[in-house]
Amino acid sequence: MTHSKKQIFIIGCPRSGTTYLMRLLSSNKNFSWISNELNKSPFNYKLSKGLRFYKIPVLGKGFYLKANMFGRPLPTPVEAWNFWNSHIDYFQWKPQHCFTPRNSSPEDLDEKQIEKTRLAVESICEHSGNPIFLSKYTDFPRIKMLKKIFPDAKFIHIVRDGRAVANSYTQKIKSGDFNTSKEIENWMSAWPKEWQNKFIELNRSPIAFTLTQWKFFVSQIKSELSELPKEDHIEIKYSALTSDQDSEIDKLLSFCGLKKDTNMKYFMKMKPSSDMNFKWKEKLSEEEKFIFKELLNEEFFTTLLD
Repeated sequence: MTHSKKQIFIIGCPRSGTTYLMRLLSSNKNFSWISNELNKSPFNYKLSKGLRFYKIPVLGKGFYLKANMFGRPLPTPVEAWNFWNSHIDYFQWKPQHCFTPRNSSPEDLDEKQIEKTRLAVESICEHSGNPIFLSKYTDFPRIKMLKKIFPDAKFIHIVRDGRAVANSYTQKIKSGDFNTSKEIENWMSAWPKEWQNKFIELNRSPIAFTLTQWKFFVSQIKSELSELPKEDHIEIKYSALTSDQDSEIDKLLSFCGLKKDTNMKYFMKMKPSSDMNFKWKEKLSEEEKFIFKELLNEEFFTTLLD
C-alpha cells in the first residue's frame, strides 16, 4: 500500500506557466496527481489506477506524452477545481460565497473536511502507486489552509513577467475562457484603494485590470510564503524555466527529494519549454504599453520583470 508522505503544490497567478510545469513534473513516475477523469468524478479515487499506465516499461513514457500532447483518452493532470471544491467547502472563491473575493483560511475548515481531504489524497496515492502527491492551482495562495490539512506540504511558486501575464490573461477574458469579465467589480473591491483609483484613472482598461490582478495575486502569494520555513517553499521564474529548463527542473526535483527518471527525460526531450514572453511586445499597442509603465512603478514589482 502506497501512502502519501509528501504533498507538493504548484501555485501562481493565472497564465504564469503553472499548467506546463504541472505536466512536466507529473511525467515523473514518483508523483501522483488528480487526473481529468478524477476531477469529473471527484470521489471515485479508483480512477487514479489509470496513472499506472505510465509505469509500463518502455511504453509508459509514450503513453504520457500522447495523452498530454495529442489528447489520447488517458489520464492527464489538470487544475482540479471540481475536485478541491468537492472536498473543501471554501476552496475557490465564487460570487455566491461573498461579494469581495478572499483567500481561503484555516478557519474555513472543519475536522470533517480535513479528514475527508487527507483520505482522498491517501487514496489517490494508493491507487496510483506513487508516493508523492502533486497538485496545482492559481490565484489565491491558500497556503495556511492547506498547511492545516497537510502540515508537511511544500509549495512551488512560479512567477512570470507581469506584462506577459496581463497580455495572456486579457486574451483569455476576451475569448470567454475566463468568466472574470463578469466579476471585475468583485475583484476591484479586494484591491488596495490606491490600486482601485489607478484602475479608474486608466479608464478601466482590460490590460490595466489583468496587470493589477497579477500584482494582487503575486502580493498575496509572497506574503503567505514569507511566513513559511525556507525548506517548505521554492520560487522559480518562468523565464528561467524556459531558458535553462534542465537545471531549473533539477532544482525543483531536489526540493521534492527526487531526480529525473526515464519518463521525465523523454517528456522534456519531446516537449521542451518555449518562452512566450515576447508576445506582449508584439500584440499590445503603445497605449497599452504606457499603462504598464503607469502600473509597474513600484520597486517590488519591477524586480519580477524579465
